[in-house]
Amino acid sequence: MGGRRCTTLRANTLRGSAEALMRFFRDNAVKYRRVPWYSDAFVLAELRERDVQAWPAYAEGRIYLQNLSSMVPALALGPRPGERVLDLAAAPGSKTTQMAALMANSGSILANDADAIRLERLAYNVRLQGCSIVEVRLGWGEKLGELSPESFDRVLLDVPCSGEGRFIVFEPATSRGWSRKGVTESVRLQKKLIASGTRALKPGGVLVYSTCTKPGGKRAAGAVGGGEFSTGSGKSAHADTGRVCRHDARPASLPRHGSADLSRLRERGILRVPDA
Repeated sequence: MGGRRCTTLRANTLRGSAEALMRFFRDNAVKYRRVPWYSDAFVLAELRERDVQAWPAYAEGRIYLQNLSSMVPALALGPRPGERVLDLAAAPGSKTTQMAALMANSGSILANDADAIRLERLAYNVRLQGCSIVEVRLGWGEKLGELSPESFDRVLLDVPCSGEGRFIVFEPATSRGWSRKGVTESVRLQKKLIASGTRALKPGGVLVYSTCTKPGGKRAAGAVGGGEFSTGSGKSAHADTGRVCRHDARPASLPRHGSADLSRLRERGILRVPDA
């Protein structure tokens, strides 16, 4: 929260590869750093986002600018090719497009959002990134569980929140819209979305709840009773960006998923899973 953030991005494996991106970096003398827990992710400490946006690779959808913390929920959810996935509050599409890449464009993703303007950006990003398995839907996420009960193998619930996790000390504009009323409204909405997402989940499925709000007190953690949550007999886990739960009694696990090694997240304290 105290300084300028490094530029971070991921290679879009639906249109290219991490190896091709590294060749581009070397050919153009771009200094980069790999992310140890996600081989498709890169840190560019000396460039700003506007520099990256000038690259042909950006315009062609071969890379996606995304904060590292934003990449964690989709990795924790671990969508697999052939599965049916719900992204309940999807705009602008960072996690939707990431999940499509993790699934190698096999299966289906329903990307829902209630904001028509943000939905346009979501649809644009889905097209640009080549995500052919994504269906974009405009509608209230709170109602989807009722409309499609027990229909999805995995549900991502990256909830709207009061945004404390995005505050930057030297950029007052990042906290200008914050209010206690907004916190209360976010908690109320999150409770409805959690109930809807749980209802939409198949028995034995997985739901990940994530938020950029710092947990604690009466803020976003209040949406799940101030701590970890489950969907009944499920096993729960906690991550800095949210919470993970399974809709059954099997122990939560941290598999290596494609190019992401979730055990590295656990070792670094980014993702925590209670003992069985």
